[in-house]
Amino acid sequence: MATNLPFPTFKSTGDDKHDMEIFEEDLKDYCMLNNWYDLSKSTEEERWIKADKAIACLRACLTPSARTVYKYSLGLSEAEQKKPHSVLQALREYYGASIGISGNGKNAESISSWESRIRNQSAQCEYESFEDELMRDQFISGLASEQLRVKLIGKGDRHKDGERAKVTLREVVEVAKTFEATTATNQLMKTARETQVYEQVNYNNNTKQKQSNRNPCFWCSGQHKQTRQRFCPAYSKRCNQCGTLGHFARACRNAGNVPGSVESRKPYMQLQQQQYANQVEVEDNYVNEELFMTDHDMNKQENARKFFAHLTVVKTNRSKVVKAQIDSSSTCNTIPVNILHQHFPNIKIEKTKAVIQTYGDQQIKPKGKVTFCCERKGKLHLLDFLVVDVPRGKPPLLSGRDAEILGYLDIHADEIHSVNEVKTDKNSNVHNQKIQNEQLNHQNSECKVQQATSRSSKIPQLGELTKEFVLEHYDKVFQPGKGNPLGAPMHIEMDPDIRPVHAPRRHIPVAKVQRVNEALEKLCEGRVIVPVTQPTNWLSNMLITEKPNGKLRICIDPSQTINKAIKRPIYTIPTIEEKLPFLTKAKVFTIVDVSEAFHNVVLDELSSLLTTFQGPNGRYRYLRMPFGISSGPEEYQRRQREFLEGLEGVINIADDICIFGCGDTDEQASKDHDKNLIALLDRCSERDLRLSAKKIQFKATSVSFMGHILTDKGVAPGPSKVIAIQEMPKPVDRNGVQRFLGMCQYLSKFCPKLSKIVLPLRDLTRINVEFIWTDVHESAFNSVKDFIASSTILQYYDVTLPVTLQVDASDEAIGGVLLQNGKPVCFTSYTLDSTERNYGQIEKECLAIVTCMSKWHQYLYGKKSILVHTDHQPLETIFRKPLTNIEFNDKPKTSIVEHVLAHVVVPEGESKVSTCDNCKDMKPEIDRIMSMFTKLQLKQDEESQRAGESEAKVESLVSEHISKMATEIESLTLQ
Repeated sequence: MATNLPFPTFKSTGDDKHDMEIFEEDLKDYCMLNNWYDLSKSTEEERWIKADKAIACLRACLTPSARTVYKYSLGLSEAEQKKPHSVLQALREYYGASIGISGNGKNAESISSWESRIRNQSAQCEYESFEDELMRDQFISGLASEQLRVKLIGKGDRHKDGERAKVTLREVVEVAKTFEATTATNQLMKTARETQVYEQVNYNNNTKQKQSNRNPCFWCSGQHKQTRQRFCPAYSKRCNQCGTLGHFARACRNAGNVPGSVESRKPYMQLQQQQYANQVEVEDNYVNEELFMTDHDMNKQENARKFFAHLTVVKTNRSKVVKAQIDSSSTCNTIPVNILHQHFPNIKIEKTKAVIQTYGDQQIKPKGKVTFCCERKGKLHLLDFLVVDVPRGKPPLLSGRDAEILGYLDIHADEIHSVNEVKTDKNSNVHNQKIQNEQLNHQNSECKVQQATSRSSKIPQLGELTKEFVLEHYDKVFQPGKGNPLGAPMHIEMDPDIRPVHAPRRHIPVAKVQRVNEALEKLCEGRVIVPVTQPTNWLSNMLITEKPNGKLRICIDPSQTINKAIKRPIYTIPTIEEKLPFLTKAKVFTIVDVSEAFHNVVLDELSSLLTTFQGPNGRYRYLRMPFGISSGPEEYQRRQREFLEGLEGVINIADDICIFGCGDTDEQASKDHDKNLIALLDRCSERDLRLSAKKIQFKATSVSFMGHILTDKGVAPGPSKVIAIQEMPKPVDRNGVQRFLGMCQYLSKFCPKLSKIVLPLRDLTRINVEFIWTDVHESAFNSVKDFIASSTILQYYDVTLPVTLQVDASDEAIGGVLLQNGKPVCFTSYTLDSTERNYGQIEKECLAIVTCMSKWHQYLYGKKSILVHTDHQPLETIFRKPLTNIEFNDKPKTSIVEHVLAHVVVPEGESKVSTCDNCKDMKPEIDRIMSMFTKLQLKQDEESQRAGESEAKVESLVSEHISKMATEIESLTLQ
C-alpha cells in the first residue's frame, strides 16, 4: 500500500468545475496506488475493484459543504451512492452546471470594466442562445443605482406594432454608459456651486484632514489645510500687538490692530460660528483624534458648540471606540439603548434605582446601568453609564466629572475672579481695559510667585524627606480604597474538560449573619461584588475570616470548584533569598503595602461569572480578582512587577514593596532612598495606585519584610517566626515532630549546626521507630527553641567580594557556612541518610564541600577562585594532586570541586573550622543505649506473653526500663 502519497482533498478555488476535475484525478491516482482502481478493465464500473473503500475515501475527502451536496443534492439512490463512478458522475454534473455569471456591478466599477469582466466569465458557460438574456438580467439586477435600474426595466414596457419590444444587452449597456457620464458631469457642476465648507475626518488610517481654503485661518489669517489650532503656524507664537500667545498680529482681535467695534470683529465672529458637518462612525480600529468639536447653527441654542470624545472601551480580546458628547453640566453618564445594543449586543444591563432629573424638571427613568472599562493615555477607568430610551440620533453623554478624570476637561476653579462693572464713556473703554488687564496680570504673577515660593520652601531636600511630608504631599496616593485597575481586565482560562460544580451551601453562625451582611453591602458599594440573578455554571462557597482588627474578610472557597479547572498562567513568584543580593550596601528602608491589592485587578464578564458564590441572602459575583483562586498570586505578581518596571531601588514580593537606599555613607544612602521613594510615589500618583498609610514603615534602618528583618547590618529572622517556634507545644506523634522540624528548616539558614541539634527529633520521624518521647527528645526540643531565638544576623551577599566556604562533616551530619569578609552570608546543615553514613570520613568531608557548592551555586557562579576551609588534612593533599592520580571513590566529587576552581586548605589557629565541631558528640552512645533498650523491651514482651502475665505488669516493666535508660542518657549529656 502506498503511504507517501498525500491524501486527496477537495480544494475550492472558486472554479468549481476545474476543482472537481482535479479532485477526481487525485482520487483515482490514490485509489490506483492502493489497488482499489484498475485501468485495465473495460468499463468504468468494473475499474473500481474495491468500491466500498473508494466510497469511504471519497466521503472523507469532501468538505462539509460538498458532503451536504453529496447527501441531499445529487438525487442518487442508496445503491448508486455505493458506486464510485455514479457518485463522481453526479458530482461532475452538479459542479459543472453551477458555472454562471457571478459578477455584480460595484459602486466603484465602471460600466465598461464590468462588461469586459462579465464577458470573460460567460465564455466558460454553456448557455448558448440564452447567454445575452442572462447577462442582461444579471446586469440590471446588480446595478447599484436604483434610478438607473428603474429606467432600464421601463424600457421593456414599450410596444411596437402590438408586440412587446425586446431589449438587448447592447442597448442596456449603452443606456447605462450615457447615464454614468451624465451623473459624473452633474456631480462636478454640483461641487462647483457648493458654498459651505465641510470637514471630513478620517479615523481609520490617520490621514490628514481636508478642509476648503476659502476662509482665512482664525489664528493666523492665512490659508492652510489644517483646521485645528495646534496645527496653525501661530500656535505657541506671541502676538507683536497685544503680547499674548496663540495668534499673529494680523489676526489680533485685541485693541490696536482690530478695533473693538462689533462691525470690525464681524468676519472673525462669522468664522467662529462657521458650520462644520462631521461624519464620524464608531470603529474598532485606532482613533487618531480622541476629542473634537462640531459647531452648528448658532441661531438654535440647543445645537451650539458641541464637544465629542472618543472613549476606548477595553474588551477581553480587543477594544471598541464609542463617540460620546461631553456635557460638563451633567452629573451622570448616559448611553441610548439603541447604541448599546448595536455595539455591545451581549452586554448585561444591571438594575438601578436612579432617576435622571433634567433642568426642565423632567424625569427620565433609565432602563438600567452598564459599566465600561475605558482606556485613556495608558490608564484604565471604570465608568458607569445609565441606559436611557431616547429618540434615535442622540449620542451618549459623558459627565463633566468623568470628562475631567479622563483629561478631556481642565477646570481651574481657583482662577475665577469677580468682575465689577464700571460705567465709562466709549472712548476710555480701551484704555481702562488695558489698565485692568495689566493690574490683573501683575496680581496673578505675584500670587503665582508667592505660591511657588511657599510651596518650594516646604519641599525638603534629598536626604531630609519626612513621613509627614509624604503623607501630605501624596495624599491621593494614600487615600483609602482602590485606584485605577492594574492592567487590562483579567481573563480566567478554564479547562473545558472539567465539569462545572455547584458547591453545597454552608450555614453561617447566627451571631455572624449581621456582620457578614454588612461586609457584603460594603463590598457592593465599593464595586467589588455585585448580586447575581442569572444561572451560572460554577458556584463556590463563601469563606469568612476575621482580621486582627476584628473586621471580617469575605473570600470565596474555590478549592473544590473553579480551582480544579483553572489553567494557571505560570509566573515565578520570587523568594526573599532571590531579593536579598539586591540590598548590598543598603542602609535605609521603607516598606509600603498596596491597598486592596487583589481588588486592583478587574475581571472580564466571563471570568466574573466564574467567581459566583453563595451568600446568606443570595448569590454574588466578583468584579475584581478575589482572594483564593489558584491563578491569583501569579497574575498579581506579574502585573505588579510590570507596574514597577524601570524603578531603581525597589523590590516587591506580591503587594509588599520595599524601597531602599544604598551608599557608602548614611548620607548617600538617605539621598538615594529619597530619590527612589519619590520616583515610586510619582508613578503611583500618575497611574492612581493606592498605598496603605497604616502599614507604611518609613525610612528606618530596620524593617519587617516577608517574615524577615532587613537591617543596615544584614538580615535576621522575623520575630513572629521565632515566637511561633518558641510557643509550639511538645509533639505527641510523628506528624507533630515533622511539623516542628519543617518550621525550623525555614530558619535553618540563620542557624549553624542545626542538623546536629535536631538529630534525636529526626530519628522519631522514621517509619520503623516507635514514637517514645524521652528526656533526650525534650532536651533537644528546648535546645532548638533556644538556638533559633539566638540566631545570627546574616550580611547581604556582595557579588564584588570574594567568598570563603567553611565545611565540616561528622558521622551523622554535614554543615557549612558561606563567608564574605569573615561574616556569614548563610548557613546550611544536612543530616546523612543510612547509605551516606557508611561513607569513609574522607568521602564525607568531600561530600560536605560538594553539597555546599551545589546549594550555593547562584552565589559561587562566576567566581575565579573559591577558598574552602576544612579540618580534614588529607583533603588538602588530595586536591593538590592531578585528578588522574586520585584513587578513592569520590573522584566525581573532586572533579566538581576542581571545575569551580576551588582551593581547599586547612586553616590554623583561630580560623579553625567550627561549623560542625560536633563530630565527637553523644549521638553514637545514644543510639547504642536506645538499641539496647529496644532489644530489652522486646525480650520482656516475649517473656511476659509466655508467662501469661497481665498487661498492667508488662507496662510497669517497660516504664522501669525507660527510667533507667533516661538516667544513663542524662549522665552522658552532663559529661
